[in-house]
Amino acid sequence: MWKDEKESMRMDTLFLNRVNTVMPVCFVLLLIAGTFMGSVCRAGDQSEKDQQLSTADGFDGTDNALGGRMSGAFASTSPGGEILITSDMDGDYELYTMRADGAILAKLTSNTSKDSRAKWSPDGTMIAFVRDDKEVWIIKADGTGERFIRPGSSVDFSPDGKKLVISDYSGSFYGGDALYVFDLSSHEALKITTLTASELNPDWYPNQKRIVYTHYFFFYGVYYKNIHTISPDGTKDADLTGCDDWNICFADSPKWSPDGRKIAFQLVPGKTGDYNIYVMNADGSGKKRLTTGYGGEISPVWSPGGQYLLFCGYDGNSNIYLMNANGSNPKLIRDDGSNTYPLDWHAEQTVRATAVAGTGYEGGSPGRIQVSRTGKLDTDLLVAYKAGGSATEGVDYQKLSGKVKIPGGKSSSTIVIRPIENTSHESPETVTITLLPGEPYSIGQPGKATVRIVDND
Repeated sequence: MWKDEKESMRMDTLFLNRVNTVMPVCFVLLLIAGTFMGSVCRAGDQSEKDQQLSTADGFDGTDNALGGRMSGAFASTSPGGEILITSDMDGDYELYTMRADGAILAKLTSNTSKDSRAKWSPDGTMIAFVRDDKEVWIIKADGTGERFIRPGSSVDFSPDGKKLVISDYSGSFYGGDALYVFDLSSHEALKITTLTASELNPDWYPNQKRIVYTHYFFFYGVYYKNIHTISPDGTKDADLTGCDDWNICFADSPKWSPDGRKIAFQLVPGKTGDYNIYVMNADGSGKKRLTTGYGGEISPVWSPGGQYLLFCGYDGNSNIYLMNANGSNPKLIRDDGSNTYPLDWHAEQTVRATAVAGTGYEGGSPGRIQVSRTGKLDTDLLVAYKAGGSATEGVDYQKLSGKVKIPGGKSSSTIVIRPIENTSHESPETVTITLLPGEPYSIGQPGKATVRIVDND
């Protein structure tokens, strides 16, 4: 049982009170398996039957490397950047930044409140967080400029940093929290979920098209959690995990990978047991368990380049572990005797792509796409990219390397698109450069740019 589990059950208790004050006692007891950071770590001893994960239900029952403290090598690029954590090391939960080796960089909040569920803005200059499980606040990255936004129990920034997605009490009969998209300029809020449940722990897809969240259903003894995705306008809601009253399971705390292809989450695959960390494809297929044997594992957090995952394990208190994204080589990076949870991870640099010469001419001037960066500029930065569009590389334009170097001390470099002249007449074609995730940097908006290739005939 988590040391701070009574505190962590506060939100679930509030939900129960909203639903029905005479709900059966057995259901109230069941919710003792509720969540801290919108998550549960330990829900009791798991039966032998429940430990056999059902592949028929879409969950891969094969452990991927974390049956114990494994040895092995980390991915080739060392993780950098700053990690947001919440910890009760000073007696109540405050926000801190931490390096990937577990060293504390700075304390960001200092009060008698509980500060948690924090997320970086895409450019790393602001942090949104939840105070006392009920209020959304924003601070600058150095902890100054604190300001109240609106009520809410979980929050994330849109990829362009102009909006927030907030889980907030909807006032419905069922007493659940709904998701709202809140415009930071106009202060207008659009309600995007209408389900008879609570929608919690939203995480916004890197290209702005989808939001992943926890669908938390509870009603008269039926209780389960699913991972859903939804469009920011409230359309195209999709259930990815399939838990229901016939297939009880608890999926929670979803996080998009930086490239948007994977979702990390925590799951109890039966009625009881510990949470473990899983990953799945963006459409819900290919579910794979990554962890086991750490007293229950919660709160997955991707590194900026997607090569690593942080998670929280329990060993008398909640500790932070780092592993490769495939589940190999888990490593304890912070255990100071307090309860500490990873929340978000931001790189020291943010890169963007902009077309500065939007047209390239056969036999004439080339197209140019500028790759710029903000943040730490004192070292060389190698940015990976892929080329797409209607033009064919090596036929319509010269082949590209797939990487561009921004020299130390410089804020940008240029990818040159050189059209190949031919004798046949062609309609204009396009080359789109899309920046790819990498550990030293995060991708800002715009993360891709397009130039046209025009025939000179």
